[in-house]
Amino acid sequence: MEDQKPGFAQLKLRLPTAVKEEVEAAALLSNRSMSAEIVARLQRYNTMQAQLNRLRSDVGALQAEVARRTAAMESMVDKVDHDRLRERFDGVKEDRDALREAMRQRQELENTLHMELAEAKGRASGIEKSFAAFMTAMSSEVIELKSPDKFVEAFQSALHSMGVTVTFPAAEGEEDPDVSS
Repeated sequence: MEDQKPGFAQLKLRLPTAVKEEVEAAALLSNRSMSAEIVARLQRYNTMQAQLNRLRSDVGALQAEVARRTAAMESMVDKVDHDRLRERFDGVKEDRDALREAMRQRQELENTLHMELAEAKGRASGIEKSFAAFMTAMSSEVIELKSPDKFVEAFQSALHSMGVTVTFPAAEGEEDPDVSS
């Protein structure tokens, strides 16, 4: 055998031509001999193989943990009383629907009350104006009214301006007066 370096063994190696050319080009780029390039590649392969084995082991551990957690979750799901949850959910839906209906009725009532209030304010304003006109008319005419018929006529006229019609009987003993508005 030839002169060997301590810790090294000589090996005759047969390589396909394309692989030999690839190793030669890589050795030239990295400024190494072909032998040093092959050793570096083998060491890199061993390192990568060890990393791959660790990753496979980690993946196996993760898969086991996922399986354990999945089983635990399935166990919890099995313990859930689905019928009770469905009843509670349906009860909440019924409560929600009842609340919506109550809110709709409240809004409807509120709208009706607003309309009635506006109408009442309009009527009250009209009555106030008519009453003021009546009081003005009565105060100016009372002095001039010398007979009860004139007073009744002025009173009816004032009421008529407020939208009220009153007919008094012509004589005693007749029926009650007819009042309409």
